[in-house]
Amino acid sequence: MQVLIDTDPGGDDAIALLWLVSLHLQQRISLRAITTAGGNVGADKTWRNAHGLLGLSGLERIPVARGTDGTKVRDAAEVHGTDGMGGLAKTLPEPPANATHENSAATIVQQLEDEKTPVSLLAVAPLTNLAAAERLRAGILRRAERLIVMGGSLGSGNVTPAAEFNFYFDAPAAATVLSARPANQLVTLETSTTLRLTPKHVATIIRGIENTAAAMFFEKLCTFMARRDRQFHPRTEAAGFPVHDAATVAWLAYPELFSSQELRLRVEVSDGPLQGQLREHSEGTPALVASGVNAPLLLEKLGSDLSLLLRQLG
Repeated sequence: MQVLIDTDPGGDDAIALLWLVSLHLQQRISLRAITTAGGNVGADKTWRNAHGLLGLSGLERIPVARGTDGTKVRDAAEVHGTDGMGGLAKTLPEPPANATHENSAATIVQQLEDEKTPVSLLAVAPLTNLAAAERLRAGILRRAERLIVMGGSLGSGNVTPAAEFNFYFDAPAAATVLSARPANQLVTLETSTTLRLTPKHVATIIRGIENTAAAMFFEKLCTFMARRDRQFHPRTEAAGFPVHDAATVAWLAYPELFSSQELRLRVEVSDGPLQGQLREHSEGTPALVASGVNAPLLLEKLGSDLSLLLRQLG
C-alpha cells in the first residue's frame, strides 16, 4: 500500500506520522513522501519538524516537500508550542544538508500521476496543498486510491463555534477538495475527539525503554500536549489529549474499526462567523463520513505499533 501524507506537525500530526513510520518499517505500507503545509505553525517549521521526525526514525531518505503559509488566519502555536513540537523541535535531527524545498502541491501531482502505482493520500493539515494540486492539474485528486481527510465538524467547532481548525484555516481549499471527488473519507471532530491518548497509554508504550532518545521525545511531547489540552479545556475530566490526525492512519490500516455513513456536504467559504463550517446540503458532494469508531481498540493498535517502533529505534 503506497501512502502520501499531507501534514503540518503539530503534536497530533507527529503521532500520526510516527504511526505511519512504524507501519512502513513493518512493511505494511510504503511511505512514499511527506508534503507539509502551514497550519499548526508556519510552513518552514512544519517542513523542519517533518524532517526531524524522519531523522529520529532513521528514514531521512523519504522526501519531504514544503508548502506555503498562504493565509492570514492565526496558527495553532498556542496549542502546539511556537515550534509546533512543544519546545522539543531543537532535540530533533536537522534536515539533511542536501534536503530540497520541493513544492508540496507539485509533489502531490507527481505522486498521483503514477498510474502504475496507486497512492492513498492522508490529509491531516489545512487542505491548501491539495487544493493547489487540483488547480495545477484538474482531476488529479480523483487518482488517489483513497483520500482520507481529518477535518471539519458537523456540530461545534474547536477554533470557532462553527468550525474545526483545518477547515477554518483555509475554507476555500476545504471546499475545493471536498467537491473535487466523491467518496472522500472524512474524519470529523465528532469521531476524532474520542481518541484520547492518556498517560497510562504512554507509560505502556515506553515501558522498559524510558531512557532511550526516541521514547523520551515521545513522552515529553505527549506530556506537553496533555498539559495544553487541560489548559484549554479545564472542564474536561478525561486524561490525556485527542490524537485527531491518527484517525486517518487507523482508517487506512485498520478499517474494520470504523463505521461510516454517506453524506452530501458543503463548506462555508465566506468570511464571517460561519467560515469553515461543514454542513449537510442536498446539492453537496457525497463523502464517506466516519460515524463511529472502536476507540479502545484503535488506541491499543496505536500503542502496539508505536511501542514496536520506539523499541526498534532503541
